[in-house]
Amino acid sequence: MKTLAKQVQDIKKRVYISDLIYNAEIPFTPVIGKIYFLYERSNQTRFLSLISPTEWGDKLKAITFIAEIRLNADHTWKIIQSTVEFSA
Repeated sequence: MKTLAKQVQDIKKRVYISDLIYNAEIPFTPVIGKIYFLYERSNQTRFLSLISPTEWGDKLKAITFIAEIRLNADHTWKIIQSTVEFSA
């Protein structure tokens, strides 16, 4: 029963994260298996980028890195690393 409960929680978390990302600005068409970066502006809007935090330079001061993510084949997202804890 614990295994089933954990699977349900994992699915809820994946759906929550996917919803969060799909509600962000995505100025390109994401490709399955590729890595992207989720950021948040000071006005609380989120956007997906191809540019990693190390590539931003001084411009990163105006935005906050949230997560490095990969698009799965089922169009949910896998969190590779994150600066926040995601929960459903």
